[in-house]
Amino acid sequence: GDLDHLEDETWTPCVNNVNGFISAFLFSIETETTIGYGHRVITDQCPVGTVLLLLQAILGSMVNAFM
Repeated sequence: GDLDHLEDETWTPCVNNVNGFISAFLFSIETETTIGYGHRVITDQCPVGTVLLLLQAILGSMVNAFM
């Protein structure tokens, strides 16, 4: 994953500016609450990350619809 390559300057991460569990958790919360990303953004280098982001957004919307 992205955290395995923090020291590698040539690595293109799936999500920019995620450097640990806390920042990954904040990215998830930002996605779930749709408050905006700021500096943490998903890149086009990781299609799996895009699919997971979409799944989280869709499932989160479904959960919010039934609450």
